Amino acid sequence: ITKQVRLENNASELRVLANVLRPLDSNIYLYYKVAPGTDSQFDLKTWTYASPTNEIAVEAGFDNVEWQITPPDSFTVFAMKIVIVGKDSSNVPMVRNFRAIAAT
Repeated sequence: ITKQVRLENNASELRVLANVLRPLDSNIYLYYKVAPGTDSQFDLKTWTYASPTNEIAVEAGFDNVEWQITPPDSFTVFAMKIVIVGKDSSNVPMVRNFRAIAAT
């Protein structure tokens, strides 16, 4: 599920925080897209991969993970997408306490 977030003021960076449980042979990817204002073509924009600030630990319980995102231009609309992949359907990655903070 992806929802557009509209800001009252321009922002120039995103700080994303989450608690992540990553089993062996799995991974978690974060993608984002931004727009400078109300853009009727926002849904057609491509997703951009955001690498985590620190490596996501494997089989270490819920790990605190942070992403620092600095798009090339300021924005007032953004959206995030988390992609969770794994080889074992009985031992899946999990994300909780997901939050995104837009700042200038």
